[in-house]
Amino acid sequence: MISDDRISKIIKQKGGVLNVRSDSTVTEAAEIMRDCNVGCVIVEDKDGRIEGILTERDIIAKVVAISGDPDDQIVGRIMTTSVLTCTMETTVKEAQQIMSTHRVRHLPVVDDEGLPVGVISIRDIVSQQLTNAEEVIRVQGAAITDLEHQHPGISEIRMDRAGRVVI
Repeated sequence: MISDDRISKIIKQKGGVLNVRSDSTVTEAAEIMRDCNVGCVIVEDKDGRIEGILTERDIIAKVVAISGDPDDQIVGRIMTTSVLTCTMETTVKEAQQIMSTHRVRHLPVVDDEGLPVGVISIRDIVSQQLTNAEEVIRVQGAAITDLEHQHPGISEIRMDRAGRVVI
């Protein structure tokens, strides 16, 4: 089930933006990510605009895998600079399509001025879809219960001697 809910619904539950400057060390960024249990941080310029995004994958591929020292690496050298974004009005379905098409797991959310207000992850989208599915199940279960009260036995499955369902 893919929701028509807006990204704003997810962002309101998550909180603000975690950011670093491009001159921060990779170690500093990794510590923020570890301490806040997130998979990325937004790299902002001096005006608060998105300059890039630093993900766990960037750190692994561009530092760890080449035996680099994260204390000697600057975020600006290894961050991803072509950053896809969405807005608070983007639907969950649209965000999922963007992430799937471009094979990204994190999508910064920007306001009308293009300033970052949060980041959604594929995990956030799956969680939202699960919440929506649970609500559908709850509503359908209540409808079946109501029908059962109005028409006792309606939800029972009966079979004849040949094993066929009898209505």
